[in-house]
Amino acid sequence: MQADSINLIILRIRQTSNGVYEITPKSKSVFFLRDEYLSSVSIESLVCIKDSVEGVSFGEDETNDIEHASCVYKIECEAMRYLCRAEHCRELLLRKLAKKGYLIEDIEKSLDYLVSVGYLDDVRYAKAWLNTRFIDHAEGRKKLYAELYQRGIAKDDAKKALDCFFSERTEEDICIRAYNKILRINKNLSAEKIKASLFRLGFSTSSVRYALNGK
Repeated sequence: MQADSINLIILRIRQTSNGVYEITPKSKSVFFLRDEYLSSVSIESLVCIKDSVEGVSFGEDETNDIEHASCVYKIECEAMRYLCRAEHCRELLLRKLAKKGYLIEDIEKSLDYLVSVGYLDDVRYAKAWLNTRFIDHAEGRKKLYAELYQRGIAKDDAKKALDCFFSERTEEDICIRAYNKILRINKNLSAEKIKASLFRLGFSTSSVRYALNGK
C-alpha cells in the first residue's frame, strides 16, 4: 500500500459487546462500530489487529467503510436513547434522527438492525399507543386507524394492533362511552348532531345505531 493512500491507522481493536467493537486509531479519538454495518471491510481483518506501536494501515475505501459503520452505530445509539425513554414507531424515530442532520439512508440502516433484534416494533408501539389513547378518548376503528397512519404505521401493522385492541373491547361499547360523554357536555344536542359527532369520531354505522338505540 502506498504511503499517500493511507487514511486510517488502527492501533488496537476490542470487542465490547455482541457485534460492537472499540477502535483505537493512531491519530484520532477512540470510536465504536457494529460489524453489521461494515460493507467492504471484513470484521476478521480488524479483530486480528493486536496492540501495536505502528498499527495497521487502511486505505481510503476501507477508511470510508469503517468510518461509515461508526456513523451508523452512532445513529443506532441515538435511537436507543429515545427508545429507552419511551416506545417509538419507526417513522417517529426517523423524523427525530433526521432533524439531527443524519442521512436518511444511514438512519434506515440502523433502524433495520433495531427492527431485526426486536428493539423497534411498530405493532408493539401501535398497541401501546391505542391503550394509552383509550384512557382519555373514545374513538372508533376508522379514527384510530387514521391516527396510526399519521404516525407512519403501515396498513398491516395498524390492522394487527387494531384487531388486538378490539379483541379486548367492542366498538359498540366504546361508542356508548363516547355517546354518554357527548351528552354530559351538552344534553340538548339533537339525535342528528350526536350521530354526526359519533361518525366524526370514527364509529361505524352499526356502532352508532347501537349507541343511539341503546341496544
